[in-house]
Amino acid sequence: MIFIKKLHNKVSRLFKDKNGFTLIELIAVIGIIGILIALVAPNVMSYIGEAEKEACRAEKQQLENAIKTAIYLEDKGEIDEFDDFSKYIDVDDEDDLRLPDCDEVDWDLDDVNDVEVTWEPGNND
Repeated sequence: MIFIKKLHNKVSRLFKDKNGFTLIELIAVIGIIGILIALVAPNVMSYIGEAEKEACRAEKQQLENAIKTAIYLEDKGEIDEFDDFSKYIDVDDEDDLRLPDCDEVDWDLDDVNDVEVTWEPGNND
């Protein structure tokens, strides 16, 4: 019991001598943090936006390559219907093809149908 009283006295003395921050100091710190966030947030948001656009461009390019490969392997020369790819492309109108969630990326049907394969005998590089 004596030990608990001594411990209580030491702890209470520690907290009596400590002063907290004043309201003005807290408001100043919050203001500085707010200014820093206001300066940094637009740059971070633009980086995020550019990264999303670049991801869409890469996805479009991968899908174009997959369609070109399908055209080449099926030996058709061009693709008329996008039924096989409809889960990757919004195909309501063939003149207005787009990737879901990628409105900023342009898509042209001519980009997909232009498949050029060159091969020379004896040159397999």
